[in-house]
Amino acid sequence: MPKIAARTIRTGLGVVLAPACLALATAAAADDPNAPVATAPVSGPPLVLTPSVGVEEDFTSNVYLTPGGGQFDAITQLTVQLDAKVNSGRLTGNVQNQLFYDQYAQATSLSGWSDLAFGRASYAIVPKVLSIDADGTLTDGFVSTFGESTVDRTGLPGRIQLATYDIGPHLTTTVAGALDVDAAVRFDQVFFFAGDNSIVGNLPTDTNIIQVVGRADTGARMGRLELLTTGEFDHDNGGFESGSGAQSFYWALTPTIRMIARAGYDTVNQPGVVNISAPMATGGVEWRPNASSRITVEAGERYDRAILGANAVIAIASRIYVTGDYEETIQPDQLYFTDSFAAFLQNSSTLPPPLVPATFTLNELNLYNETSFNKRADAQVVLQAPRQTLSLGFNWINRVFLPSQALDREVTAMGSYTRQLRRHLAASLQLSYDRTYESPLYGPAKSYTVTFKTVYQATRTLQATFGYSYERQTAAFVGPQAIDEHVLYLALTKTL
Repeated sequence: MPKIAARTIRTGLGVVLAPACLALATAAAADDPNAPVATAPVSGPPLVLTPSVGVEEDFTSNVYLTPGGGQFDAITQLTVQLDAKVNSGRLTGNVQNQLFYDQYAQATSLSGWSDLAFGRASYAIVPKVLSIDADGTLTDGFVSTFGESTVDRTGLPGRIQLATYDIGPHLTTTVAGALDVDAAVRFDQVFFFAGDNSIVGNLPTDTNIIQVVGRADTGARMGRLELLTTGEFDHDNGGFESGSGAQSFYWALTPTIRMIARAGYDTVNQPGVVNISAPMATGGVEWRPNASSRITVEAGERYDRAILGANAVIAIASRIYVTGDYEETIQPDQLYFTDSFAAFLQNSSTLPPPLVPATFTLNELNLYNETSFNKRADAQVVLQAPRQTLSLGFNWINRVFLPSQALDREVTAMGSYTRQLRRHLAASLQLSYDRTYESPLYGPAKSYTVTFKTVYQATRTLQATFGYSYERQTAAFVGPQAIDEHVLYLALTKTL
């Protein structure tokens, strides 16, 4: 159930943001600066438009999410979607934009618009060497993990919209046949809006960000030794500024195991908040058990403290897939979101298809407007069989806000099981659990959700979905509260 907006400038952002990636990208769209740019040969029409329409009926037992009980209501959601793909040689890109309207039968003050958009584009100035890239997204969320509906709908307190995009030149080249160079300069903007007919407190501020990233890599040209030089500079209009440079050494002990050593320097500064200028040194090991798998673990010192990092992507026999990541960073929430979006784009391009995320979301995160030292871990396991798929996921984040040292600590776990019952009929069961252990603004809270749905592909262009969802939320920050919601829904989607 997609996402949010308001009319005026907010709907304008939703409708324009994704196409702007194409317009900017006659100047435009998005790849991680570590991934090479390629200009695909033109095949098929240069512009493909795919419109679709949908209608969904939701029946909720607690329309206002009232603790201890609630009021029944029916919600009709109308959807218009337009997907566009462009491939004119130098200019490539894709855009998806969905516009929604929720009409409540009784709680009409909650009725309103929503918008969801995503776009990527790239214009090759010099094919395979220099391009202008841009990407953007418009998604929704809540300022707190407590108070969300089991299905996404307008008008609820705390419901917000996040819009972010970046644009800039991207250079990839090889110097003297010895170094692969990849560099990019990006201008990012992050916007936060209250959802249509939603009352929101603690809304983060809009931010402009300049990012400069670069790397030079010898690759496999030196036999067992690989040298990698990296650098990054970030600056936002809130006064946050960070710079880092590192030299990495990889030494192959065996065909599958490499030792890693890194040395560098970091500066992180925001007046009255943080001022760090310190060397960085880490060491670790990389193991590649097969061509599709990599596990890396490192430890050392950074930001004048002990630090740990880990990353894993594992594929076994085309049936078992695992990904995991652990990192420690210092940054404000706005930069955290832009980096998370860049990681989403990179994962979409590099992970095996069973692990590719479907959409970019705010990931069950309490929102603040502060700089913090973040420890974040996530993992996903996917087990595939010819007619069924089991997926398990886990996210954990621990934030220490600077300079107050206040703490936010959250964990999310989820699981889903999908089975193909017939050629055109599938059923799925989804479970999720979210808990905030500590928060300086929102306090401790927890929730769990159970969802069952069936999807019937009636024709190539007509899809029907029927589902049931239950959510229970509890919080203790304003006295014990418990919110229960049952939702029954039926949706039809037609591709035109």
